[in-house]
Amino acid sequence: MELLQHENRLIQLRAKLNERGIKLWENPYLTSERNTNGAEMLKLAEQLGPELGIPTDLCLEGLTALQRNALEKLQAKDEFQKTGVATVRIRAPTQTGSNREFDMKVKITEQGSHLCELIGQRLSLDARKIKLVCSGKIISSVRSLQEQKITNGATIMALVLAHSEEEAKRECSTYDRVHKIRTDAEMLINENDSSNFLS
Repeated sequence: MELLQHENRLIQLRAKLNERGIKLWENPYLTSERNTNGAEMLKLAEQLGPELGIPTDLCLEGLTALQRNALEKLQAKDEFQKTGVATVRIRAPTQTGSNREFDMKVKITEQGSHLCELIGQRLSLDARKIKLVCSGKIISSVRSLQEQKITNGATIMALVLAHSEEEAKRECSTYDRVHKIRTDAEMLINENDSSNFLS
């Protein structure tokens, strides 16, 4: 419940900041040394808190979180432009229905399978049991992330499958063979019944 309230405060604050064109990653909210200007942030929290019905301390906490997030995104963008290493947000649903979220750094020239391996290591899972989805499209394991238009700042859903693709194909193949044997056996039984009936 507390997490939902926190997210709701962030949404309200982000909307109000956008409405007023306030950029927390610029002066006066950030010093020239790229440190938070606490006095200006507190003044902003005292101004926005009452407007949004948010206590000043919680408003300041939300503004600080938004500022930190903006600075991390700017840093990731700079790193991407200099090195080609993208920072992507990974969302991995858990069995409880919640999402595990974390950032991962990867070169976009790498194949999708490399990202699966990195995620598998992070989650202590078999990479072959992970399917990645970005913008509604399954990420191919044999094509580069760049070819698949995965960019810095992308959000990727990591779905954990019960079986790897190979295991699923084997299981399906076994099912198909059993089904064919059963169909053939039923046909033989029906032929025997028909021949007994005719004699």
